[in-house]
Amino acid sequence: MSEHDADLDTAAPDSGQQETPALPSPRPTVAITAATPDGEPEVEVDRPRAGWPTVPDRRQGALHAVTTAAAELRFVHEQPASLEQSLALARQGAWTTTRTGPLRRAAVVHVWCIQVPVLVIGALIAWAARTPGRLWTVALLVLTVATALDQIPVVRLLVPEFLTWPYWPPFCWFN
Repeated sequence: MSEHDADLDTAAPDSGQQETPALPSPRPTVAITAATPDGEPEVEVDRPRAGWPTVPDRRQGALHAVTTAAAELRFVHEQPASLEQSLALARQGAWTTTRTGPLRRAAVVHVWCIQVPVLVIGALIAWAARTPGRLWTVALLVLTVATALDQIPVVRLLVPEFLTWPYWPPFCWFN
């Protein structure tokens, strides 16, 4: 019988549990010698070394914290409300007791003027960014169309400058 087996056999027979040997500490330890008042060494004690965890441990901890936080966000697991559902909530939702009136009209105007443009643009960006090939194809197409529309004097006022080819290097170097 080995020394390890002898350690495991030291459990009390009536407890029904086996005693497990102590596992080594995951942190490095330093042997510290305690001294008596007259200066003679008394006992050597192993204590965990103080300090920061290793770099991979910190990275793993940070990665775990980020993934845990992201998993708790609602939009990670749930589909957003459709435009039809948003309009129905504005017209008939239980957020106010009034069925008609200026508050309901303001909510409908809010849906059409703010939510619809933001959700449509966000959905188009999400659709374009779903795959890298689609993203770069759409980006090149948008830059080309915006540059062409930027040549029309009245339409030029509506096209943001960052959507045109001359805004980006190396094309901006030639203007």
